[in-house]
Amino acid sequence: MSHRAAIRILAVFLFTFAFGICANAAQVALVGDASVSSARPSTNFGALSNLYVGSGSSAFLQFDLSTLPAGTTAVQIAHATLTLFVNRVNATGPVALSPVTSAWSESSVTSSTAPSVGATSNSFLASVAGQYVTLDVTALVQGWVTTPATNLGLALTSNSANLILDSKENDETGHAASLDITITSAGATGPQGVAGPAGLQGVAGLNGPPGVPGLAGIPGPIGLQGIPGTVGPAGLTGAPGPTGVAGPAGTIGIVTNWSSSTTYQVGQVVFCSGCSSNGSSYVALTANTNQDPPTQTGFWNPIAVAGATGPAGAAGTIGPVGVTGPAGPTGTAGPTGPNGATGTFSQAGNWFSDTAYVAGRVIYCAACSSNGSSYIALSTNINIDPPTNPAVWGLVAHAGAVGGTGPTGPAGVNGVNGTDGTNGTGTITSVTVGSVSNTAADGAGTLTITNSTTTPTIAINFPAGSGSGFVWNASFANTQDDGPDYYSPISGGNGAAYEGAGSTWTPSACTVRSLKVFATGVPDPGYTGADQITVTVEHNGANTSMSCTVDIANAQTSTTTCSNTASTFSVAAGDRIEYVVTQSDTSPYDQIGAILTCD
Repeated sequence: MSHRAAIRILAVFLFTFAFGICANAAQVALVGDASVSSARPSTNFGALSNLYVGSGSSAFLQFDLSTLPAGTTAVQIAHATLTLFVNRVNATGPVALSPVTSAWSESSVTSSTAPSVGATSNSFLASVAGQYVTLDVTALVQGWVTTPATNLGLALTSNSANLILDSKENDETGHAASLDITITSAGATGPQGVAGPAGLQGVAGLNGPPGVPGLAGIPGPIGLQGIPGTVGPAGLTGAPGPTGVAGPAGTIGIVTNWSSSTTYQVGQVVFCSGCSSNGSSYVALTANTNQDPPTQTGFWNPIAVAGATGPAGAAGTIGPVGVTGPAGPTGTAGPTGPNGATGTFSQAGNWFSDTAYVAGRVIYCAACSSNGSSYIALSTNINIDPPTNPAVWGLVAHAGAVGGTGPTGPAGVNGVNGTDGTNGTGTITSVTVGSVSNTAADGAGTLTITNSTTTPTIAINFPAGSGSGFVWNASFANTQDDGPDYYSPISGGNGAAYEGAGSTWTPSACTVRSLKVFATGVPDPGYTGADQITVTVEHNGANTSMSCTVDIANAQTSTTTCSNTASTFSVAAGDRIEYVVTQSDTSPYDQIGAILTCD
């Protein structure tokens, strides 16, 4: 080998040696990692073995840079790399890396107390599970070295992805986040200068002067500026540490079948045999009871998705077709029953305690505990007193008010003395009263008193009375058309059989003061509508404004009323009064009562 070649090889060796000692790698400690969930804003998840990102969750990391060599400056940070292990990807999407700008703690941070986050500095696409992701964070670390107070950590967020990372508490896969920093020196130190010659030793003598000190050596020249080195190869993986002593058995992490009645703690794992979608496994994000794991993502996070359903097995062989037995003979039809007798449904009649009444039957209460009103049977009954049993009988029309007491007649005259004595008592043999006019309540007439032996000797004349007015009650059933139908205000009956039964003439002059109408629906399974019934008073062939309307719901058995006391009108003796009835529906069958008062 020539001298020139040897010098060249030595130069290369020295250059390589100088380059190698200019840079070194440092891995700083991960001192805090936790995720927060907006679904559980007050829950701290710092002790979980996983970090959750996406679907309302964010993850935070913090590293301790105090282990860097003392005096390290930003210009010496040649490269800084953040490495993450993607444990699971539930939904693909971009993940943003940003600096944290306010303080937080792993043991207390929650969604409601989460720190503020700066602008995105880097990002990656979460798409494949079980892989490492490496992100350049050189600029962030240089800033932290320059201003240590800004080292508040890193945040991982996503609006569309859903993924799970390993935390430093994960003792299964054990791939916690790591921060590797490459540090360069200011250059290799130049060789030491040649030492100067030692000073001459003074000659020994008695109390002689010390020897002259030797001259200081000339300082060596300053070494050349070192060339920045490249990142060295990754160090060898350290040997596995000793296996830790197993802790006591607990419920957290033991997989059990999910039950709606069990209260689960944070970190407890369930197999979804009783959930809304069977077969997957989930971990509890917060304590909960009866929260269905597949649908309650704020409470549960999937760990293992159920495997796909296997292919259907081959179809079994179809068994032979059974032989159909002979059909049994057709039974003989029973005889047709006789037609039932025609009922008196809703035809008004006097109530009797020994008569059985069916629902819908209308009676006039001549023999009830309170006379004069009309009722409709709401159910089949016998000897049920209508006025005292509203659950069995519905009121159709109240009895009219009792008329006032008439005036007291004059005192009778003493009898004529008989012929057989001065103080004898005569005998009244006949009394004749004049006819009563239909124009007054009390007609004019003459009372004649006679005895057996004389001609009439006393005649008392009564003038025409001054009483007037009437109260008319009517009860009838509507016809199955929309009218107009005509009814007498003092009659009653069933439907068309009584429609147009005639008018009624007023007995005296008075003023019609009020009209009151009562209506009750008769249950009819074939009818599903409602009805509106209007009753109008007709005077001498012309409708008056004395009218009112009732609304009846389908199969309504309670009584509905209406009244009109504002539309008064005057009548003379012998005027003709009639009711005009219309209804909105032609189908229902209803019972109607009306009271007309004139005074």
